[in-house]
Amino acid sequence: MSRPTVAAALAALAACAPAPEGEGVVDDALQAPSPTPAVSAERRRPSRADDAASCVAEPSAPAAAGKVVMALDATGQPVASVHLVNTTRRTLALGARLRTQVGGLPRTVETPAQPVRPGASVQQQVALRALGIDPGGVLPTRIEGSVLAHEEDGRLVGRAPLEAAEVGPSPDQALDGLLRGRRLKARRVVDPGVPGVKAALVALDRGDAGLWLDQLDDPDDEGGLPTPEPNYSSAVPDDEGLYHYRFCMRWPVSWSDAGFGEDYGTQPEAAWKARGGKTRILSHDEVLFDGWLDLDGCTPVIDTPYHTDFWLIGSSMARLGTNTIIARRDDGKTEGSLRLVDEVGGSGTKYYTFAPGSLTNLIAAPAFTLARIGSVEDQTFTVHDRCRTAQEGKACCNCASADQIWIDSTSLKFLIAHEMGHVILSSNTSYLNDCSVTVSDTLPCYTASEHAIDSLETQSCAAMEGWAHFVAVRAFNDHQESDNPGAVLQYWRDAGLTVDVEQGPVGGVDTYFEATCGLTPSQQPGFGVELDWLRTWWDYHTNPSPGVRPSVGLMIDELASDSTWTPSDTYTVIRDGIDAASGDTQRARWVQMATWNGIDH
Repeated sequence: MSRPTVAAALAALAACAPAPEGEGVVDDALQAPSPTPAVSAERRRPSRADDAASCVAEPSAPAAAGKVVMALDATGQPVASVHLVNTTRRTLALGARLRTQVGGLPRTVETPAQPVRPGASVQQQVALRALGIDPGGVLPTRIEGSVLAHEEDGRLVGRAPLEAAEVGPSPDQALDGLLRGRRLKARRVVDPGVPGVKAALVALDRGDAGLWLDQLDDPDDEGGLPTPEPNYSSAVPDDEGLYHYRFCMRWPVSWSDAGFGEDYGTQPEAAWKARGGKTRILSHDEVLFDGWLDLDGCTPVIDTPYHTDFWLIGSSMARLGTNTIIARRDDGKTEGSLRLVDEVGGSGTKYYTFAPGSLTNLIAAPAFTLARIGSVEDQTFTVHDRCRTAQEGKACCNCASADQIWIDSTSLKFLIAHEMGHVILSSNTSYLNDCSVTVSDTLPCYTASEHAIDSLETQSCAAMEGWAHFVAVRAFNDHQESDNPGAVLQYWRDAGLTVDVEQGPVGGVDTYFEATCGLTPSQQPGFGVELDWLRTWWDYHTNPSPGVRPSVGLMIDELASDSTWTPSDTYTVIRDGIDAASGDTQRARWVQMATWNGIDH
């Protein structure tokens, strides 16, 4: 016999007639009990004059039927709605046992039994999270289970299978279910028309929908960073019936400050390695990988019997060493991204790009910066796609404090790396800083804002901002290309100023403080300019002599060895910290670079 439907059961009840042949039996274990000798045939066949409550199905009909569907609760959140029908002529307590398997992990939830009169129905709701399902997630999930029928004394009298529900991000479901559940709208659905790639919708910020992206024909699109060649051989398993895959994932990025002479990140529209990205890979409901990608954005080699139906699920989180980066939308939530692949092909390294989202720039640039800079441990940095509010401290945009970053200019990779420089510095040293201390507007290099790359500031402000500039320069420039490597910083203010770190405006031994601002240390003691401090940090890191070229790690150790900076004595405090950590030779190196660039006051 075929499986009954709730609609059929309700139709039979509404017509006050037996359930149709072939649709009446749910399960042999859930038949209405056979009538006792005291029950007459007349009672089993009620007339229209009987009370409506006695207008029920025949004893041969199922005791109950049910189905589970996706719905929204009163607050607009997606839930599993269970519809149960009592098809007997007596009151039963009906409940449901729901089962899911998300990422290979089974989950069972049993709803409380509720008394249901003969011929009546009841609806119950179960939160998706109780079933292990992320309401905004992208995992394919089937919700199935059983109707449980109890007598009023609690005795179980039978069970029947529920009509199951599918939860998954097919385009129609995404429009009608998942996206609506997150109160987002999909702008468009694109069929890629490429063999082996499915159209997919992913819930993104500001009502956009993440779309498919092809396999990369040329995965080397990061300004010369090496990448292994792709392998698209036919799907032939080894002698044990296994395929061996290494998945290398990319984040799509879009920059307005790319291609100004830097060495890395030179393409405005590109796909960057998903360095350390949080990723889950499934095939045929089996979790093949659930963890963090390596610095090349790749998984370890995965051995699997499958070569079809792969789900590649990313998150706006990354882990590099013992450090974690989390990018959050303006509503405080992280963001997921998905690639669906019908056919992976033969064993080898496979390259795929996640769907674009509002946070891809905000996870890619910090991860790249941390990979290039390194030398911090056990830190968690959070990057917010918004400005900081007054309730969180001083209201600001494109700023950082402690381990938090707030960005509203998300297309500027140098700016994002600059803010990473601040949180790296604050995690390793302490300083008393006040960039709001400004000089008289009658002096050269005055700025109406708190600070700029060419403004006159307290030493601690200029040093701190100069360090953050240095980190951005170090991230996107090759520091080993010569004995005195050049570098550029695409500065985000002044309508996009390209700063040549070695030979830029005035530059070299002619310091900006003295040559452009026209000041002497005696005129403004304890003050400096960010540009001079940037060049000092860069020269200290890259020049061949005196002493040795310190790694960024050694520079951070030296900063950790000094005492607390104050607005006016930062130069000497850092000098003494270098002396304590690295000795006289490195101290002499620092003094020489500081003198050349005019920060030694």
